[in-house]
Amino acid sequence: MDLQPDKLHSARFWNYLLGGRDNFEADELLMRIPGVGAWRRAVKEVRAIAHIAGAGSQ
Repeated sequence: MDLQPDKLHSARFWNYLLGGRDNFEADELLMRIPGVGAWRRAVKEVRAIAHIAGAGSQ
């Protein structure tokens, strides 16, 4: 399996947005695009709220 760390990959970028560590420098370069950092924070906040809401319903 060839991971191609020098090329961008949408799954690794999504993993990076979610706070994962399974990405390479090529994926992290996308964070320089204006607005992507805010999108990452928003994704994390929505996941946190969903987690809290789910924990209260059990």
